[in-house]
Amino acid sequence: MFFKRLLFDKYLEKGETLYYTIHRHWVTVYAQMMKIGIFGYVVPIIVLLFLSGLSGPVALMMYSWILIAFFYSIYAFMDWYLDAWLITNVSVINTRWDGFLKQSSSRVDYESIESVDIKMEGVRQSLLNYGKISLIRSSTINVTMEFVHNPQKASSWISKVRGDLLSNKNTQDS
Repeated sequence: MFFKRLLFDKYLEKGETLYYTIHRHWVTVYAQMMKIGIFGYVVPIIVLLFLSGLSGPVALMMYSWILIAFFYSIYAFMDWYLDAWLITNVSVINTRWDGFLKQSSSRVDYESIESVDIKMEGVRQSLLNYGKISLIRSSTINVTMEFVHNPQKASSWISKVRGDLLSNKNTQDS
């Protein structure tokens, strides 16, 4: 929870509570991480161990290559992790991370959400438990996130918090 607080606290308003975070499934970054792992770490280590030795100009280039791969791994992880929906006691916050200097967010109030739709198509999505989740709004603009990990749980969190908020509002109004 500390990690989530550190990364997502700037999107929350004062007094707002973060209940649940919805992320994309790991399959969205699997291919990218495999490429980084093979070409960023395995190939340079093989070159270091079997071709160039642990010192010399080629070794220095391989160490630099591994360092660049390490920072690119962090960048790829942050890009995946920080593209999320934050379920709070006030609204659903859609966060986008497009680099260290480009971040954005938008809010969807629970009052504007009419329903939450889930779509899981195919054997792969069923076996790996990911799919598409859409917030159907009273306006014509719906908010959608694809490749959501465990979309049933995400939908139930949104519906639960939305239901609690609307019932508390109705109780206060009456």
